[in-house]
Amino acid sequence: MTHEDKAWLAGLVEGEGSFSFQSNPSRLGRRIHPRFGISMTDEDVMMRAAGLMNAKACGPYRRPNRKPFWSIKLFGDVALRFGLDMFPYMGERRQEQIANQLELDMQRREGIRYV
Repeated sequence: MTHEDKAWLAGLVEGEGSFSFQSNPSRLGRRIHPRFGISMTDEDVMMRAAGLMNAKACGPYRRPNRKPFWSIKLFGDVALRFGLDMFPYMGERRQEQIANQLELDMQRREGIRYV
């Protein structure tokens, strides 16, 4: 991915994306994993983003009285790697979201369980 591609994608992510967590139940308690998501109604933009991310844009999803939208979601290590790749291009709020993902993932790898 070129620097220009990363800058374009970062602008899109800054405006429409989010870095968060997904919680899944397991027999050992809740498992928390990094998650990245972005959704929007512009199919061409989402297809370009998916191509740059080596991801799949899902959709179109339809809701009553609303435009169809597409979605890209990344989980676990893939979401972490993407966040690290985008980190230098992000504003403070997104950088904080990415840092929170990294901190929680380090705790998870050290064996800290969440209930």
